[in-house]
Amino acid sequence: MATIGANFTFAATGTEDTLYGFTYANLKAAASESAETDAFLLNPGSNGDLYYKNTTGLYTKLSAANYSVAGASGVQLRITGVFINGVKVSGSDPKVYWSPNNIDSAGVTTSAGAGADINGLGGIYGAAKPIFTVQAVDNVDGIFDGNDTFSGNNAPTSSVATAYVNLTPGNDAPTITGGATATVAASENSTTVTTVVGADVDTGDTKAYSFNGGADVAKFSIGAGTGVLTFNAPQNFEAPTASGGANAYVVVVRVTDGLGLTADQTITVNVGNVNEQPVNTAPTAGVAATDNTVAFSGGVPGNGVASLIEVSDPDNAVTATTQILSVDLLLNGAGNATDTITLTAGAATVTDGASGTNHITLEGTQAAINAALSTLVFHGTPGFGTDNLK
Repeated sequence: MATIGANFTFAATGTEDTLYGFTYANLKAAASESAETDAFLLNPGSNGDLYYKNTTGLYTKLSAANYSVAGASGVQLRITGVFINGVKVSGSDPKVYWSPNNIDSAGVTTSAGAGADINGLGGIYGAAKPIFTVQAVDNVDGIFDGNDTFSGNNAPTSSVATAYVNLTPGNDAPTITGGATATVAASENSTTVTTVVGADVDTGDTKAYSFNGGADVAKFSIGAGTGVLTFNAPQNFEAPTASGGANAYVVVVRVTDGLGLTADQTITVNVGNVNEQPVNTAPTAGVAATDNTVAFSGGVPGNGVASLIEVSDPDNAVTATTQILSVDLLLNGAGNATDTITLTAGAATVTDGASGTNHITLEGTQAAINAALSTLVFHGTPGFGTDNLK
């Protein structure tokens, strides 16, 4: 009857990203089992998966349905290859492969598996990882035929042993949440942008944030230890300074791990408009002599002449033809019951009060209202005395 030794280490060294192939002869030598063993019955451990190469040479993962359930034939490694329930499934390659990662049919890692991504900062992984269990199978009641199949008993004839592997860690590159590109929204008049979030599967590895270019990189700062991304100065939606001429600012951020591997992300920051408060421009305080009128027509509307009353709205830089403003003109103070103001509304609309009274409300575009304000005249009450204008 075939026997097998106690638990054993199958590979003394390997890396966490190893795709390791082994044959019947490799396992026979490592397991220190008796000479009568004709096959090995395999079941998965808790780390990684087992694969074989099929008849077309593609890697195929062994699934739970392939393995032994009640100790009968399941996945067996024999001299000539891999058998499932007594049927040979492997092609010319007689090996079973173990990988700590998930691999595709070409053997290329597609994602980390249960056995991968141990601490990549250096040193040997302390406790060996169990990669599969094994039992010896002895054809005690028959002999192999020409197809390497049993003519007799096909059940395991030994206790279960566990094969382990000691893995040398490998440093894995960090990643950035969101992938290689990202788009974020920011508001004008603010330096706040976003926080770049890096990740690293290597436990305890450090992460440092920096820039790796981008057309507008000079406009940004990033916290080396926090990933907090900010504008150096608030941006103005109405007067963008992005390299592309619009409000889309492009920067490439980078996260670097403790051993120098990096990941980059190109971020496009779209600066959005914020409704801003309108601005009133009025002349300095003055005195109107008794029975005098004062005309506020010191210049062409919009030229900022100090003697002209005018209004402006920062948002009009992008909505000059549609932005509607409302201006309320009201005389306050003693004697103003009979003081009046007059103007020509023009393209603006008088929505309350009237020219020739002490109260007028105008509505219209910035240009229309300023045109009306350029015709504004104050009329003091006859015989009342001087009026303070402020």
